Amino acid sequence: MDTGLGKSGAGGQSTLIVVNAHSKTAWIQKRLQSLAAFLLELKRNAEQLDWQDRWRLILSWALQKFLQGKILARPKWLPQMG
Repeated sequence: MDTGLGKSGAGGQSTLIVVNAHSKTAWIQKRLQSLAAFLLELKRNAEQLDWQDRWRLILSWALQKFLQGKILARPKWLPQMG
């Protein structure tokens, strides 16, 4: 079956949602290929990065739509109060 059905509702109203899986196949395949390439690159470089840089890259990839392809900068930590 190429179609997914969903039902949602609030306030006594119901909405039937019909999604054609074929219409998003190319988009889903492209995103999965992009994710696989990112994870392979991260795996190759993970040992050279500290945990903060690994997470910075993971979050940058996950938020690339909002960051417009930029990589998050390292945070500037506040100096410790002595």
